[in-house]
Amino acid sequence: MAATDIQLLTQCADFTLGHTLDVEKKVIAELQTSAATPLVNAMRMLRLQKAVLAIGMFSLFESLLQEAMGWKNPFSELEGYLKARQKAELAKSIGDYVLAINALKHGEGRSYRALLEKRTDLEFAVRPEDNSEYFDVGILIDVNETFVRRCASLIQEAAAVIRKNEKVTIV
Repeated sequence: MAATDIQLLTQCADFTLGHTLDVEKKVIAELQTSAATPLVNAMRMLRLQKAVLAIGMFSLFESLLQEAMGWKNPFSELEGYLKARQKAELAKSIGDYVLAINALKHGEGRSYRALLEKRTDLEFAVRPEDNSEYFDVGILIDVNETFVRRCASLIQEAAAVIRKNEKVTIV
């Protein structure tokens, strides 16, 4: 049986993340004996790669929702859709991650400020406003393995709700 687009999306993310983590382990091992600039830059690049992966997953999911459901504002409409099916906690989690993805894409704008207001209630870390050295410059969210895997699981959970209630094959 052919995989759905969502299954391919999350399998691709898992494959890419696995490779990234393998490289990261090697770099961390080398950092135990050397703090050479190329090694430090490699760690920064690997964090950036995770951010690009998370952004890409959510962007593709948004596109799949537009196509499958005909929604013009996919994440807003997904929130209402999930709440109407008694999945408010899932809707909230996805909303938090959408804000995080927007903060990664757009920087210190409205989404970042919204995350700062509820920073203590989030599943992930947000760089404080007053600390530009918290993560890498430009990375406002701690995009680690857990963050990326949670992005994939939220997409899978939302797609499962849609599959259960709709006759769409894309998700």
